[in-house]
Amino acid sequence: MNTRFGKRTVVLGNFDGVHLGHRALIDRARALGGTVTAYTFLSLPGAGACLTDPDEKRTLLVGAGADSVYLEEFERVRDFSPERFVREVLACELHASDLVCGFNFRFGKGGAGDAALLTSLAAAQGMRTFTVPAVLSEGEPVSSTRVRALLRAGKPEEAEKLLGRPYSFTLPVLHGKALGRTLGFPTANQTFPEGRLVPKTGVYASFAEVGGELLPALTNIGVRPTFENGAVPNAETHILGGWRGDLYGKKLRVGLLSYLREEKRFETADALTAEIGKNREEALSAFAAAFSEKGNL
Repeated sequence: MNTRFGKRTVVLGNFDGVHLGHRALIDRARALGGTVTAYTFLSLPGAGACLTDPDEKRTLLVGAGADSVYLEEFERVRDFSPERFVREVLACELHASDLVCGFNFRFGKGGAGDAALLTSLAAAQGMRTFTVPAVLSEGEPVSSTRVRALLRAGKPEEAEKLLGRPYSFTLPVLHGKALGRTLGFPTANQTFPEGRLVPKTGVYASFAEVGGELLPALTNIGVRPTFENGAVPNAETHILGGWRGDLYGKKLRVGLLSYLREEKRFETADALTAEIGKNREEALSAFAAAFSEKGNL
């Protein structure tokens, strides 16, 4: 066991979304004592639409109990054999004493290595390996793939059960056409970057985090059919409760609580305004219920 640099457990995984399965890995590492480093990638080609960007992933992993997060450039190690990866990265660079991985962990060029091979190669370097079984929800393993499918289906409450928290995204607030402001409901406009998951289009009860405070909100994800019918979906979030402020150029975290309705085209601005008034009340109720049940989001 490598003790020169102190007891260090390295937890291995892609960690997209940092769901309950990922948190189980961190919990196992914490139980071993010493410091915990989560090893993951800045991006992973072919992984599908990402639930989290690197900054969000780092924040969530530290919140789950990791002492540090090592964000690797995939291109640097993509051609490493399993043997080279264990020797050069885990033993020589990270100075791991123990390793923790999931039951379905793959590593090395072309995913040639699995948890069993990791255990064998790590032992030759004086490291112990602990493999964590699947965390099940409704009889099926919790996975990022399941979370993505639920969000694309407009089921944020179901996704929350797998994540252990409401799904949220943190993106810059951009200047829009101020259409919402002219109708009496100013919105914070955010665009999903390429490679980022876009939840089902429609209107959601949501929350916005402003200055460390969580505020009730109403979020529309879509193409604004009443006014523009744009080609690229974005998120427009109206913060409720009379909040006013300037968020342009800042990053705003928005969390989805429940799906209220599909996005649709209204014949008049008055009809849209009336519908939004109804959705506001639904969003306030959903926010109050979320805090009542969870205490903290």
